[in-house]
Amino acid sequence: MRGLRLLRVCAVAVGLVPSAALALSPLPPCAWDAEAQAFADEGAGVFVLAEANGFASGAFTAPDGRQWGLLHHCPTDKYLLFVTEEADHDAVWERFRALLETSVPVTMPEIGVDLALLGAGVRRGQGDIGNCDCEHLGLVK
Repeated sequence: MRGLRLLRVCAVAVGLVPSAALALSPLPPCAWDAEAQAFADEGAGVFVLAEANGFASGAFTAPDGRQWGLLHHCPTDKYLLFVTEEADHDAVWERFRALLETSVPVTMPEIGVDLALLGAGVRRGQGDIGNCDCEHLGLVK
């Protein structure tokens, strides 16, 4: 009987203590305003990765459910934004990652064309989205 009581106390205690996995989950370093199409103080959480040659990439889901991706060349502040509907996201993201990881040189305009052919909305620009991603990764110009 005493063993069952101890087991119940342990089970309740475990339920009250946050798990180690939850404690280790990182918060997104950046936020994105999908309407303004720029980094912001509040918005969808953006996880960012450092890529080769001073590039950063990011991915996030807007409140409307659309999936966004970003490729940002930190030294020049040029970027490629793309947005997909949920149905197209996997194919677009797989192609995006494949283009970033290829040994054949590829340009941002070429990446944009490839992603558009798969159904993504694509926009390129320079200097008007902020640089939270580059700052977080230590890639500021």
